[in-house]
Formats: sequence, C-alpha cells, structure tokens
Amino acid sequence: MVVADCTGHGVPGAFMTLIGVNLLDKIIKVDKILRPDLILNALHIEVSSSLKQTVSASNNGMDMVVFVLDKTEGHLRLSFAGAKNNLFIWSNDELIELKGIRKSIGGFQSEDKVFEFQEIQLQKGDLIYLGSDGFEDQNNDKRKKLGRKIIKSTIQQYHHLALSQQKEIFENILNEHMRGSSQRDDILWMGLKMK
Repeated sequence: MVVADCTGHGVPGAFMTLIGVNLLDKIIKVDKILRPDLILNALHIEVSSSLKQTVSASNNGMDMVVFVLDKTEGHLRLSFAGAKNNLFIWSNDELIELKGIRKSIGGFQSEDKVFEFQEIQLQKGDLIYLGSDGFEDQNNDKRKKLGRKIIKSTIQQYHHLALSQQKEIFENILNEHMRGSSQRDDILWMGLKMK
C-alpha cells in the first residue's frame, strides 16, 4: 500500500501525482521491486531524473509511506519505509510509531540518505494508521498546529472503537481545532484493522 502527498497545488500537484503513479507502476510491476525501502529509493532516483532535478532548481516531489503485508505460515508481517511520513500501529495495548526518514521523494536535497527498511510482526486485531501531514499540520485560528501528540493520544484513547467511530472522532477533533480557520492542505488519514 502506498499513501503519498505531492508538493504543489493545482496543476503542479496533479502533474506530480501522474508522474508518481506512473513511476510506481513501472517500479513495482515492471522492475518487480517489492521491498518498501527499495521502492522509495528507486522512485526518488526516477523522479529526480524525470524532472532533471540534478541540474535544475526544481523542488517538486512527494512525501510517502509504503508498506507491504505478507502472510506466510500463519504469520502476518508488515514491512515499511517512509519518506517524511510515519506509520502508527496499535498492537498488544501499545502504540508503536514506525518513523520514516526526513527526506522526500524528488526535490533538491542531500543524496547520501537512503530510505530505511523496518519490519514488524502483526496479529489479528492490530490496527494500522497512516496518512498525509495535512491532519497534524492543520492550523487553528491562532496558527497553532494540531500536532502529532493529538493523533497519538486519540489512537490510545479510542483504538477499541470501530474504525467508523474513530473516523468520526478524528473528524470532530479536526473540525473543533479548525474553528475560525480554513483548511490549509489536503488531508488523508486512514485506519486498517488486521483480520
């Protein structure tokens, strides 16, 4: 699964989305790269090359989470890599945060960073949460961001509820926080329950 947030608004953002989808399709289906960190490394190289970012000042890119679920011999494993995006897992009455590195896909930046591979064993009933930074970065009327702490505490407090109820709670928290201000970025936030 891939969740991405492209830089740029309007046409530049849409163009970046088209590039990202087409390159991911090539990397996964044609090149047969299936490990999350290798997908992100290949995508970064392809985006930089396609946009000629090694010779131009173009800073277009995307932040992204890639994870793969693998069920073999009755065990469920999640492998993960993130580009300026994290993944949250509720497992064994504990909130686990798998952190992506502070590097986007594409754009002008240090090339010495590589995306990190992380793996965790999951169980039936575990919850996975992920999304774009639009939720945590949303300002209120005093220009204070909602923040990651609110996301974590909401998961800890309401993980036992159905995902549809959790969705309503997250929406209510966001709407209450935004009162008197407008939405500043696109927002994607999702939860998955392992069965």
